Amino acid sequence: MSWSNVPEGTGSLAVIMHHFPTGASTDSVPNSYLLLWDIDPSVLSMAEGEADDGLWFMGSDKDGQNISYTSPCSQSTGTHSYTITVYALSATPSSLPTESSVSVDYTTLKEAIDSVETLGTAVLTFDDVRL
Repeated sequence: MSWSNVPEGTGSLAVIMHHFPTGASTDSVPNSYLLLWDIDPSVLSMAEGEADDGLWFMGSDKDGQNISYTSPCSQSTGTHSYTITVYALSATPSSLPTESSVSVDYTTLKEAIDSVETLGTAVLTFDDVRL
């Protein structure tokens, strides 16, 4: 995964990968598959398998049990849309821990992001189709 054109003045990047389960309202809390924060704005990519290897912090997996990335795993048939958003933030939200933590779930990270200025976002949505 890579990105470019990080806005001037960006103090930190954050990444969220999420998915709304089939039939769930987009007003509900989605399942989260990747939660990263305090990424230096000079970082412009992460190779496969590097999400937990950088000088940034990672939150909980989809089930809230471990500090980990969860790969897309919808088992039901149909189209399942996953979204990855990279946030360019004015600063790392002070409410977030300064270490990887299973206590950081989607809601925690999203509320923290909303507490600082978002200077820009990059969004990628992809579909997993099960027949």
